[in-house]
Amino acid sequence: MELREYYYLFRRWAWLIALCALLAGGAAFVVSTLMTPTYEATATLRINSPDREAASEYTALLAGQKLAQTYANLLTKEPVLQGVIDSLGLPTEPRELGEMVSIQPVRDTELIEITVQHENPAVAQVIANEIPLV
Repeated sequence: MELREYYYLFRRWAWLIALCALLAGGAAFVVSTLMTPTYEATATLRINSPDREAASEYTALLAGQKLAQTYANLLTKEPVLQGVIDSLGLPTEPRELGEMVSIQPVRDTELIEITVQHENPAVAQVIANEIPLV
């Protein structure tokens, strides 16, 4: 095929390409206006191993990493989530709050990242800051 034939083929179907682009853009606009925005707040915690002077630096770092994994698991359990709900007076259940909260230890560090997703950015921030205090 020559370049001229491609041009005529494109020109023949240009209306369909434009129509598909307009329909896709319109659908994206409608979906984005109907969706409720979700905000995310993140808090980062550093876990100190309890007996840093008595152990070598390497051993203390490994202990801190293990503690970070343990704390990350504990912070998503019902007693902690219920404590956050009671402390802040939230109108939700621990299961629902647990779906909003994601807690991950940062790999090869003593850090934990607490991420909260909520429709209200201020509520997300307050929850993320309250979880370590419970």
